[in-house]
Amino acid sequence: MKKLLTLMFIFSAFISNAQRTMFVGQNNYVAPPSPPVLVTTAVTAITGTTATSGGTITSDGGATVTSRGLVWGTSPGASTFNSTSGTGTGTFSTNLTGLNISTTYYVRAFATNSVATVYGAEVSFTTITPPPPAVGDSYGGGKIFYIFQPGDPGYVAGQYHGLIAATSDIPSNAYRIFIGCYGNVGTSAALGTGAANTTTLISSCNDTYNAAKLVDALTDGGYTDWYLPSKDELNKLYLNKNSVGNFADGSYWSSTECLGWVGGVYYGDFWQEAYYQWFHDAAWTWFYGVAPGTQSFGGKGYQKGIRAIRTF
Repeated sequence: MKKLLTLMFIFSAFISNAQRTMFVGQNNYVAPPSPPVLVTTAVTAITGTTATSGGTITSDGGATVTSRGLVWGTSPGASTFNSTSGTGTGTFSTNLTGLNISTTYYVRAFATNSVATVYGAEVSFTTITPPPPAVGDSYGGGKIFYIFQPGDPGYVAGQYHGLIAATSDIPSNAYRIFIGCYGNVGTSAALGTGAANTTTLISSCNDTYNAAKLVDALTDGGYTDWYLPSKDELNKLYLNKNSVGNFADGSYWSSTECLGWVGGVYYGDFWQEAYYQWFHDAAWTWFYGVAPGTQSFGGKGYQKGIRAIRTF
């Protein structure tokens, strides 16, 4: 009987110690790390080509978040594009750039730790369609003064192209003759020919200072492709001069030559002239003797105003 009681006591002590060992082990148990927990934030500041989104990481899952950011594309679940934004938990924000106008995009936040890369819920948004450019808008280094219409050179259906004027004249202290050489070098009056005219005039005349060379050397608004308007382009500029502004009272050179006819008699190329246009207000008609907007022609050696234009 004594032996039986002794055995029962030993067994009871063993069970008690085992239970205590299990209890202590449970208190020291460390769960393995898990993936991060995050959400994708709403898309804001949407334009035609940019937007802003981000995410909030509420838990790192017990392992440091080593990378976080956004993935996006033009179809659900896409990760065509990506951008990273720091590490760790918390809220982050990222700019989405290079987007296409009027396009739906799908964006997800992501977070990476040693266990996995996980994604927040997908959010979609559509970029806006900006208003079309209009006459008078500041654009492309100057101001728009003409939008190409069907039938115009440079017109493309469904696209917007036209002519931009610099916002100021070539300074009046420049020697602003047409060109210093006389003779027909082959220029045109038509819309869309001003750039070619300017190139022709530069290559045909060796004088240092003339309207074509002054315009060709111009850097304005970050652009260098300025040229002297043709006769018809200059007229478009006059018709919308109030949308551009800052014109002087007086006449402006075109890049279009005119044969030397005087009194109905042709005197040949040595008497070469060029077209210009009067930009003065009506109140100055008495002074200049011609109505504003009148296109005239005169000797290439006279100094007149110069306003550069470019195509967009």
